[in-house]
Amino acid sequence: MIQSGYEKGCCQVYSIVQRDVLDECYSILGVEKLSIEEVQNIEWKILDEKMKKWIPAVKVVVKVLLFREKRLCEQVFSESELIKEISFVETAEGCVMRLLNFG
Repeated sequence: MIQSGYEKGCCQVYSIVQRDVLDECYSILGVEKLSIEEVQNIEWKILDEKMKKWIPAVKVVVKVLLFREKRLCEQVFSESELIKEISFVETAEGCVMRLLNFG
């Protein structure tokens, strides 16, 4: 597909599918998606419980999921350095933002 000129579409489809996979991994790790307002208004005891799940999840996401995602991008898009990087960034961006936004 890339050699036929469909690199943009291929990257977009890949990123969409892989973002869904990473979102599913968050669910498996027990990390809920919370807005900033929810975090600010939540009781400390409940927030503390969520943080206890969040901290190990961060380690798994950074050490395992993002590492494997990078390797997968390198394998799938081995013919183009630029496409490898773009695909990884587009896929990982939401995952990293979710970590930085506390779930």
